[in-house]
Amino acid sequence: MKIKYILLAMLMVNVGWAADKPVELKQKEKGLWATEFEINPFVAYRSEKLGRFDDMGAGLAAQYNFNKYVGIQAEAESFNNPADGPLVERVGTSFVAKYPIKRFAPLFLIGAGYNPHSKAWDYASGGGVMFKFSRNFGAVVDTRILLNNEGGREHLSRFGMSLSF
Repeated sequence: MKIKYILLAMLMVNVGWAADKPVELKQKEKGLWATEFEINPFVAYRSEKLGRFDDMGAGLAAQYNFNKYVGIQAEAESFNNPADGPLVERVGTSFVAKYPIKRFAPLFLIGAGYNPHSKAWDYASGGGVMFKFSRNFGAVVDTRILLNNEGGREHLSRFGMSLSF
């Protein structure tokens, strides 16, 4: 019986002590760049030489942002495919670094991709810009050089919108 009262008294002392201490919860970052997840539908063109138009297509990218400066992106693109080819012509992933300045953010990309049609891997690096109209909507333009494992080189440029959550 005494143990029950002792335990109850210890619990009350601990609860009273904890009530005196402020509880500090991590607050979510606020502002234009405080989103964790982005969906980016885009139009794309690729060429073997910069400035020359070879192929036009479309794609979708999904990006998870660890903070307002760093994220990882997965993307899929489809171009003018032959009837017997796969719908998705390139899938890839990129590490994205950006430096937000008010509504504008230059960004740098480095990553890798795979073309299921030609069964070739590529390595990508490039850059671009993002402009935020609001916290959940923006525009993205980027370009990258793709070097594939067969010795080929392509330029891939994309223009799209950014839907942030």
